[in-house]
Amino acid sequence: MEAIEATPEVEPKRDSRGRKVLSDGERERLLEAYEGCGLTQKEFCRREGVNYHTFVSWLGQRRKSRDRNGPSHRSDFVEMVVPFGSASESGFELDLGGGLVVRTGDEDALWRLIERIRG
Repeated sequence: MEAIEATPEVEPKRDSRGRKVLSDGERERLLEAYEGCGLTQKEFCRREGVNYHTFVSWLGQRRKSRDRNGPSHRSDFVEMVVPFGSASESGFELDLGGGLVVRTGDEDALWRLIERIRG
């Protein structure tokens, strides 16, 4: 008869209230698994044994971190190039980044656009 070695299951760390404490790596692994699973947040949490509200908080923190550290979609600065020339030749160019440039000779229209961008 062969000997079978059993590996004891390691109990997860728990806080003073009995809740599981996950490492950053375990938390990231769960977030990555959620993104590729196709389940709703509640279904995923039920399957993984994670508190739904805690999980939603993790997702929010992750998104905020990515927004702060990733490429910005909105800038506090907008470059505005005003070409020199006669009044009939002058126009305005507004570089919005990402290859998007607005050119106009209508100053009022440009200011309306800037106000819309500012929100």
